[in-house]
Amino acid sequence: MTSTANLNADSVRRPAAQTRTVRKGQTDFALALGLAWAVAFSFLGWLASITVLSYQGASTAAMLAGLILLPAIGLWLIAMAGSQGGAYLLVIAVMVVLVSDLSLRGVSTGIDAQSAAKFAIWLSGLLLLPWRFSVLRLASKDLSTFALLLFGLWALASSSYSISPAYTFAAALGFLGLWATAVIMATSLDTTRSLVWVTSALLAMSVASLLLYAVAPSIAMVVYENGTTLRLGGIFGNANALGGVAAMALLLMALAMFSPPNRAVLWLALIVVPVCLTCLILSQSRTAMLGLSAAITLVFVRRHPLLLVPGLLLGAIAIVIVNGYPGVVDALIALVARSGRVAQVTTFTGRTDIWAFVVSAIKQAPLLGYGFASTRELIPAGYSGPYGWTTTSAHNLWLQAWVTTGGVGLALILASQLGSLWTLLVRPSPVRDGVCVYVLFLGLLESGPVGPSVNLLAFIWMWATASALRTPKGAA
Repeated sequence: MTSTANLNADSVRRPAAQTRTVRKGQTDFALALGLAWAVAFSFLGWLASITVLSYQGASTAAMLAGLILLPAIGLWLIAMAGSQGGAYLLVIAVMVVLVSDLSLRGVSTGIDAQSAAKFAIWLSGLLLLPWRFSVLRLASKDLSTFALLLFGLWALASSSYSISPAYTFAAALGFLGLWATAVIMATSLDTTRSLVWVTSALLAMSVASLLLYAVAPSIAMVVYENGTTLRLGGIFGNANALGGVAAMALLLMALAMFSPPNRAVLWLALIVVPVCLTCLILSQSRTAMLGLSAAITLVFVRRHPLLLVPGLLLGAIAIVIVNGYPGVVDALIALVARSGRVAQVTTFTGRTDIWAFVVSAIKQAPLLGYGFASTRELIPAGYSGPYGWTTTSAHNLWLQAWVTTGGVGLALILASQLGSLWTLLVRPSPVRDGVCVYVLFLGLLESGPVGPSVNLLAFIWMWATASALRTPKGAA
């Protein structure tokens, strides 16, 4: 690999001396950018400390240091990631993975340090574009990837009529930032290398959740089903979020098996499988389990069609048993239901009532919807479950897209997914195909990557979708 390997995908070969000069200039610019922020805000912090900050102490000093140093480091990292890619870009991707679904307990739902940090990390993708603007041209070559960009732009436009305009605007910018980071990573870095880094970050969160369970089980376990069920939520405080992280780590490890033999992948798999399988089981996230099983099965059957024969045989046997013994269905449903009640499964844990409300809302704004991510306010304002609880999500990917971004947004999401399914048939790619199928099955019962908040699954979905765009020339 040449010394220019970490430059943009459309870069050309340069003489070694010229490359070193370019690299040095890029490094100097990145350092200058960080220092400029540090100097400017050090001066402003000094002015604040002698004027408006009347109470000074350790907490004030820490706050000022954070406002000066963290953005300065962040700007330096973005400039290095944009100009050189490589590990700098992977660091940003890992930060996206680590923080996107993390929610600290006891914080407010408004703008706070946690929300500001997440937004800054999501937005960093857009700040990469001055160096990597060519990804827009590359994205236009793939329907699925380009449709997601158009969806993000439409989501941003929906803030003009959203019922929560400020939140919609911020969420749409976050979505576009994730798209930029994901596509830049997919088109400029080796897929296996990216997969190892992303999976390692998912593993770290799973390990932290198990450690919390071992040290403080009362904090790690979350009560569900009106106090009748305990499920592991770990550091997320949400069992479905932990289940999604564990399932995605297991899926990426399974898909990595289709890559050329790699010692790092094998060692990582030895840790990921027991740790993340334990988290998935303890989280009892049936939707994540369904998506994981469907994705692995479909990718393996696509690669090895003969596996379809035993599958069809088992299906035929199941049909015969159900026809001969109708009571078996009720018995199986009762086993699947956490509470043992058949109605819990037949209503998809109360989702049918949510869907009915969402459909009624769609009828009033079918073309434009209510604004991207607006179910955060829309559903709690008009829907209440039988026990007084409500939700912020439509619990279905396509209903979520429809009610928030209207028929226009739904059409773009469908275009992206149909494009991925078509390429699955004509030009299979394990990572893209597996994540696509996972999102499809998860989307049956969850809002997934187009939910009421920017999330980890959206980033991984965008990265996997855009992985088909990568060429050897753009490897890093």
